[in-house]
Formats: sequence, structure tokens, C-alpha cells
Amino acid sequence: MNILSLARKWFGRLRFKSKVITVFLPLIIVSLLILGLLSNQLFSRSLIERTTSNVVDESQLILSRTDYIFRSVETAANIMVTNINRMYDSYGAKPYNAMEPIQFGNLMQSRLSIDLSIFREVDAAVFINNEGTIFASYTESGDDRKIYSMLKRVRESESYGQALWFDMEKMDFLTPEPNSPVLTLGKTVINIDTGEPYGTLFLLVKEEGLSDYFRSSDPDAPKSYYFLDNEMRVAVAEDNEMLMNPVNPQLGEAIQRCAPNASHGTCSFEYEGNLVTVTDYNRMDWKLVNIVSLSLLTADVRQNVRLSLLIGVLCLVFSWLGASFLSKMVVSPLEQLTRAMRTVVTGDLQSVTTVRTEDEIGTIAEAFNFMVRRVRELLDEVRQEQNRVDYSTIVLVTHGAMEASYCDRVIFIKDGELYNEIHRSHSQQIFFQEIIDMLSFLGGSRHAHELSSVSME
Repeated sequence: MNILSLARKWFGRLRFKSKVITVFLPLIIVSLLILGLLSNQLFSRSLIERTTSNVVDESQLILSRTDYIFRSVETAANIMVTNINRMYDSYGAKPYNAMEPIQFGNLMQSRLSIDLSIFREVDAAVFINNEGTIFASYTESGDDRKIYSMLKRVRESESYGQALWFDMEKMDFLTPEPNSPVLTLGKTVINIDTGEPYGTLFLLVKEEGLSDYFRSSDPDAPKSYYFLDNEMRVAVAEDNEMLMNPVNPQLGEAIQRCAPNASHGTCSFEYEGNLVTVTDYNRMDWKLVNIVSLSLLTADVRQNVRLSLLIGVLCLVFSWLGASFLSKMVVSPLEQLTRAMRTVVTGDLQSVTTVRTEDEIGTIAEAFNFMVRRVRELLDEVRQEQNRVDYSTIVLVTHGAMEASYCDRVIFIKDGELYNEIHRSHSQQIFFQEIIDMLSFLGGSRHAHELSSVSME
């Protein structure tokens, strides 16, 4: 209560301009701060939701393109298996009996190269027959021991007629570019009629063929896509330095804990200032990860907030100028009215205020001028009444000397004519005696108390 009283006293001592600024400027500042904070939160949240929706759409598009590549490679494998069957049908089960091994090898290499020219998604093809002879679409095949380890894995899978996909690896074999990350498809080639195996076909897909879809048409887009395999290693990425390296353990755990949405198989969360969106790719048991920097994402929002703050500062300046102008428009007429009142207090009723506004202050000034004018008129009437009373004559006809002694002048009339008059210059008692003496002179003692006519002014 004491604080409230002190605040009222302090506010009461302020000038009108200071009161206007004290009341309105904090309201403007608080309103701008609330508006800035709310707009920042709302715009940021809306932008994050819209970005998440766009990432989901882009992720589905990337998965569709990736799935198209996988299906194209599998289709290429089926066609190559058919072509290899035709070659064996044309030259017998053991073509070495019909032609020289070198000639057959050249024919097989040509067949594989022709098929690769049709399927651009496949970068290299290798066929290994039952005798272990390697036929490749390129000249070098690399370390034979590693080739046979993959060959053994395909044969042990017993996936006759089915394609077996190997994880993305940097290999120095089965590829024309050693140590380049490649995705390998292995498939057993069997005789279509008898089911007898002819050998194993390997098709290689370079990582670049998959990561090309990650490149955005906007070079400044703050988005980063990559595929993670089931061991949380980066299998496909636009940044080559990330390839085949595991992600941050904390990020990997967060990705594994992320529960995908049932409608589109995508989940999102915030991690260390980034928006992370994860989409499952069940064909390879991969996860498509998108990372967007929230600072870059909300850069436009922060720019808008700074612009809002700048506009707020300008509003404060204009508000201060407006308060000064309003104070001048209100205080100046009040000061004129106050000066006029003080002049009237000194007795000068000729003073009037010159306020000509049509608002409440103008109404007060008009009422004040009317009041002063009316007071002046009343005083004039009083003076006129006083003057009229001072110079008026009241005639009293009496025969009593006592009544006549209260008048200012007494006129004596005898036989209808003015006889004499006397003026009062002393006290009432002396004037009474003078009247008695005049009556005695006129008619003797018997007329001492009779007057024919008395006039008083």
C-alpha cells in the first residue's frame, strides 16, 4: 500500500508530457517484445513443420528413385542371366570344347559390355563360371581371393533365381575403380531348362549413382541427405568424407530410438541445433537421414525479427515525438488558461484566454471566458446600482421633527411656497435641534412639532 501511495505521489508530480511517455512507451515496448517473441516462436515452429513436410516428400522421392535403381539393376541381372543362357545354348554346356577360351572370354566380355550400355545404372558386371574363370566387363578384376569369398557367400545362400545384395563397401576387386564404394548384387546363373548352375553373376553399382539424387537444384539449400546401413555407417552420401564412416554414437542411438510415423514411415527430432528426419528403406534395411541446420533454417525468421525490432525502435521514436506533440497540444492551452486565471485573481477582469480548440479544453476556456465576462457585467451592474442609489432623492412629507432629523436635507414650505431649507452636517441630535429651532421661528412653540413638507435626498 505504501508503494502504491508513493507511486501515485511520484506520478502526480510529473509533468503531463512525462506522464504520457511514462504510460504509453512501456505499453508499446512490452507489446513489441511480446509480438516479437510470439512471431519468432510461431514462425519458427511453422517453418519447421513446413520443412519437415517438404523433407518427407523429398525423402519419398529419393526412395522412389533409389528403388528404381535397385529394380533396374535386378532387371539387368535377369536379362544378363538370359543372355548367358543363350551363349551356353549356342556353344554347348562346355563352350571350351567348341572354341578357344580366349575367344569365349572376349565374347562374354562383349556380351556383358553390351548389356551395360543398355542399363546405365550398372557400372560393371562380372561372371564367374563353375571352373572359377572370371569374365568381366573391364580388364582388371583385382584380388581373386576376395572374389571367391563373395562367390562362396552367394552359393551358400542357395538363392537360385534370387538376387543377393551386398552392403556398400570400398573394394579393390570386382570394380574398375579400386577403393571406390560400390553396391554389389550377386546372382546364381542357372540353366533355365535343367536348373544346372553355370556360375555366378555380379553387378556393381557405384555409390555416385545413388548420391546423385541427393544433390539439390539450390546450392544454398541447408539440407543434407545420406543413407545409413544397419551398422549405422554412412552408405551413401553427397560428402565423400562421410562414406563408410559411422555416425556420432549419440546421433545413432537417437536415430534407432526414433519411432517412424505409421502413415509415411518417417520420424523427426531435434539434435544439437539440427532438425533430423529419418525414413526407413526396408529393401536394404537402410535409413534415409536428412539433417537441416535450424540456425540456417530460421535465418529468415531471425531477419524478420530484427526487422520487427527496427520497426519497433522507429515506432518508439515516433511515439515519443507524438507524445511531445500531444503534450504541447494539451499543455499549451492549459498554461494559457492558467495564466488567465492568475490574472483574474489579481483583479484584472479584462483578461481572457485565447484558446480556440474545439475539444474539452476549448470548452473549459470558453466557460472561463463566459464566467469572467459575466462577473464583469455583474460588477458593472452593482456599480451602476450604487451610483443610482447615491444620486437618488426620496421625498418624505411629515410634520414630525424626529422623523425629519434622519434626512439629509429638510425643506420648509409655508403657505404653499418654499420658505427655507437646512442640510444635515452634524449628528442627528444636532440636526433635530436645528429643525426645532426653524419650526419655532416659523410658527412659535405651538408649531414646534409640525412640518408642512420635508424632503430628503
